[in-house]
Amino acid sequence: MELKKTSFSRKIGLKTVGILIVVLTVLISIILLITANKIIDYSKNVQTASDEYIKAQLTASQLKQGSDNLTEHVRSFVVTGKTKYLDYYLKELLETKTYDNAYEELAPLLDDANLASSLEMINSYETKLKELEGKGILLALYAYDISNQNYYYYFKDYRLTDYEKALDNDTKHDRAISMVFGGDDELVHFGDYDMHKKIVNDNIEIFIKQLSNVTKAEQESSITALNSAVVRARSYIVTAMVLMLSVAFIVLAYVVAPLVKNIEHINSHEYLELNGVREMGFLASAYNEMLTQVKDDQDKLSYEASHDALTGLYNRQAFLSMYQSYKASKICFLHIDIDNFKEVNDSYGHDIGDRVLQKVAKTLNDIFRSNDLIFRMGGDEFAVIMVGIKSDDQNVVKKKAKKIMDKLADTKDGLPYISVSIGATFSREDGTDKRMYKESDLALYEAKNNGKGRIVFFDDKMLKK
Repeated sequence: MELKKTSFSRKIGLKTVGILIVVLTVLISIILLITANKIIDYSKNVQTASDEYIKAQLTASQLKQGSDNLTEHVRSFVVTGKTKYLDYYLKELLETKTYDNAYEELAPLLDDANLASSLEMINSYETKLKELEGKGILLALYAYDISNQNYYYYFKDYRLTDYEKALDNDTKHDRAISMVFGGDDELVHFGDYDMHKKIVNDNIEIFIKQLSNVTKAEQESSITALNSAVVRARSYIVTAMVLMLSVAFIVLAYVVAPLVKNIEHINSHEYLELNGVREMGFLASAYNEMLTQVKDDQDKLSYEASHDALTGLYNRQAFLSMYQSYKASKICFLHIDIDNFKEVNDSYGHDIGDRVLQKVAKTLNDIFRSNDLIFRMGGDEFAVIMVGIKSDDQNVVKKKAKKIMDKLADTKDGLPYISVSIGATFSREDGTDKRMYKESDLALYEAKNNGKGRIVFFDDKMLKK
């Protein structure tokens, strides 16, 4: 089986398949990595927006809490005159700074102009509240005749008018209460405390709602972007699956399937199919050539092991193997020996002797049927197994023997006259292989002792001699 390797030149190669797999793997990995990073970024944005929203809401609530703390402490002090409430007020104003800290944290977080404006407005009214609180505390200090100068120092920026200084303590106390609770006294020129307080509280609520809306919008935007990234990721994954399945199909169709099929052929000692990638074709071609050579060598070795090199007939080894496979009831066994063959060799030489052996072999091949088995047993000894012949067909065998004698007697070919002696026996129902060989040998002995150049059939009387 000879195959041209050039016939595989246009097939896809294993190297190409490998490169394709690597390229697709890298491409898919890059796409998925980019998509994963995008999803992570969008997820972080959503988380950041949520965190900022929570932080901003808590901080905005602290604005109100800080303002309410100051209001509570200042009112408690003004009403009761107990300095502990004033201490609480100063601690909240100067140390804890709940309102101020919340304001400082919120300001940098606000990218929205409306939110920034609302925060500034809240702070402006909170400043007015602190002015009213400061003036109210100062009036209360005088009203309660508190002598601790440290308190007066904290509120040195606030001044009482001459009118206010001339008021008695009860009036100063009433005016202080009006400062931090509100009232209709037209002399409270700083404005109504309750009104300012309500403005601060209402605007803080409005601010929190605005903040919630802005943050919600940012969250929704981030979630929309995240969902888009997830949708893209799904499409990329589907594309990746299709590409990987395509690669898997290529590998299965052009590498695995031909390989598995050819392994079956190898196990069955059959020729391989020239399918698959280019390299598979080359390997299959090389294997097929090798298998052809091996089979040729095996046929040659088998032929040489079972045939005689000189005559081309089956040899003794083949006789021992093949004779066992025929039933004894269906054959006639002929034992043939060339008469005076040693004298031919001595007189004419071994070359002529070899030609005589070849002549006998050719004669036997010409006369017997193709399904009869002809053997050279060694030297000048031959054997024939006539298949499908019974004892009733003795005349058929005799005619075959006469034709053999006549052909061998013809010397036109330049070879000396030769004859053969034949011992024949028919198989019987109770016959055995060894019996037939012995019987034909006895019959051959009788043929040689009775003048040679004849055929003798076995008779049971020969066993008594």
